[in-house]
Amino acid sequence: FDAVAFEKIVKASPNHFASFSITVS
Repeated sequence: FDAVAFEKIVKASPNHFASFSITVS
């Protein structure tokens, strides 16, 4: 898991973060 890349994705696209959260949960 790349936390740095993940943080960049979160900042770039909150919608993607929501989708990712659903995927991991």
